[in-house]
Amino acid sequence: LSPTGTMSKLFWSKDMKGKKIELMGPLGLNIVDKMNHQKIYLFAFGIGVGVVKSIAYYFSNINKVEKLTIITGSRSEDEIIYKDYFDKLTNDFKNITVIHVVSRGLDGVSKILKGYIQDHINGFDFNNADVYVCGQEKACEDLVNKVKSMDPKDCNFFIEGFH
Repeated sequence: LSPTGTMSKLFWSKDMKGKKIELMGPLGLNIVDKMNHQKIYLFAFGIGVGVVKSIAYYFSNINKVEKLTIITGSRSEDEIIYKDYFDKLTNDFKNITVIHVVSRGLDGVSKILKGYIQDHINGFDFNNADVYVCGQEKACEDLVNKVKSMDPKDCNFFIEGFH
């Protein structure tokens, strides 16, 4: 446990000593060669943001990507993982947009959006795009169904749901 650690604070909120845990290895960089559109959307729920971070880093160094949009979903503002990293990406690269959404706990002053990721995608154009979603399986399904309901043309989905 450290302030710069990569585990969610929720993991450390319980006494984990002596507990058996299961670690799952996400796809992450194994799919970037399959993403060929110039417009890419990366969606991360909770700790899925770790995978999205590595994909975002990869695509920030690729000139062929005209637009990279990253949206993270967390329970509360203090549970947003890698916020400083993603904020720096938006400052360093004009083609990258990052939006954070939290499902609860805002004080009314914050500029962070409240709700769920799928509540905030209506203005996006998913035509001719690659969409990567990582997080809890149900959240991934809900988001993908919302994007599909917008009837995008030539839209590829890469989904990594976990439970």
